[in-house]
Amino acid sequence: MRRFGGDDAGQMIVLFGLMLTVLVFSVGIAFNLGTLFVARRSLQEAADAASFGGAVVLFNGGTGTAAESAAQTDFQSNSFTLPDPNIAFAAHSPPWAGEPHAGDAAYIYVTVSQSVRTPLLPAEGGLTSVTVRSTAGSVRTPSGYALLALNATAPSSLYLFSTGATTVSNGDVQVDSNSATAAVKTAGSFVLNTGVTARAVGGQTGFTNMQTGQASVADPLSGYLRPSLSGLTPHGNVTVLSSTTLDPGTYKNLIINCVFGCTVTFNPGLYVLLGGGLQAINTATLSGTGVTFFNTLQNYPTETGSCGAVTIAVNSNVTISAPTSGYYSGMLFFQDPSCTQMLAITANGSITSSNGSIYAPKATVEIAGTNTISIGGQIIGDMVWVAGGASVNINYDTATVASPNLPALVSTP
Repeated sequence: MRRFGGDDAGQMIVLFGLMLTVLVFSVGIAFNLGTLFVARRSLQEAADAASFGGAVVLFNGGTGTAAESAAQTDFQSNSFTLPDPNIAFAAHSPPWAGEPHAGDAAYIYVTVSQSVRTPLLPAEGGLTSVTVRSTAGSVRTPSGYALLALNATAPSSLYLFSTGATTVSNGDVQVDSNSATAAVKTAGSFVLNTGVTARAVGGQTGFTNMQTGQASVADPLSGYLRPSLSGLTPHGNVTVLSSTTLDPGTYKNLIINCVFGCTVTFNPGLYVLLGGGLQAINTATLSGTGVTFFNTLQNYPTETGSCGAVTIAVNSNVTISAPTSGYYSGMLFFQDPSCTQMLAITANGSITSSNGSIYAPKATVEIAGTNTISIGGQIIGDMVWVAGGASVNINYDTATVASPNLPALVSTP
């Protein structure tokens, strides 16, 4: 019987040996999985850096070939070296068929495969392929703000002292000032249609539908690059006295003074106002499609010289729409941040049925008179004032307002 008991001890040794083998094998699997996890994470981070680097090149107007080259350079800056027999790197701009955003020149697709050695597997199975993918490009992200006053400290940053109504639809209202009287309403009505919220960082006076003590927001259009003058036709000083058609280009001073009324048609394109601004007075009608006005300094692109105001006044009316494609898609009026001159729609001047954004980040946007102003887009200014008897309807539309296409990762599996 004692001999039989001794046999049990031998069986335990065998069982222990089997369990130890399983345990060592499990540890080996865990070690190999950890090795693959670390390798995949490092490879994904490098692929993301590569695609983002390519997207930055595309954002700055570079070619697809230049973006692919930048992507490879950025990939190697993350401790990888090419060529490497264990690494297969590919970048496609625009992405090829079957890849995310195929055929879109604003995007770049990167795929990387690496053979990773897993030392605790048998020699014949010691290399495991790890593949990662990344897509980046210029992503359009509308802000959601129909009316935004950017000044961080001024009282009356949003100032409604018109007897008319200010009505906002489909987009929110934001007042960034931390003043105790950041938003002030002394007359008229402030109507927020369904789903619209009005917020102020500081306090308010006269509103019943303005939330106070809210967080500030960054300027959603600050990413816009100011335009290049390259290729633009210089027109010098231009005064219009009768109906005519104007072409894109640079204007030192653009005055539209129609004593008996006239229609000025703007052909599609970019109009750069160099120091003299834009004046439309005396029953002038401004019409056109696909137009952007950029109001800037006299010696632009240097930061010197004077800057004129944009004034729509004396029964003049703007029925111009912004571009629907291209870099300045959705941008109607873009005032250089270096220009603090007022953008004014006064003395019964009006804007009707215009899509796009009115953007003057360092200037006051003033609407005054007795007309009803209808804007199918948004107003963003340092401060926004509505005065006299003006009624203002702002109908925000994500499809038609300006929104900078900023470089961003858009898909990483």
